[in-house]
Amino acid sequence: MATKVLVEPKKSSRAFTDLVDFANSRLSYIPLDLMLGFFVAGVLNRFWYLYNIIGFMDK
Repeated sequence: MATKVLVEPKKSSRAFTDLVDFANSRLSYIPLDLMLGFFVAGVLNRFWYLYNIIGFMDK
């Protein structure tokens, strides 16, 4: 069973559902901590990139 936030065309919706079902069936092989670590690393990289491009005022 897969939940989706956005409405997608049928072809990509089916591909998404297949991907979620595959990941769900293989969850015992892939540690959830590992997947969560990659997700958090991606979010932090995005935040760090935005932080670096902000212009700071000098005294």
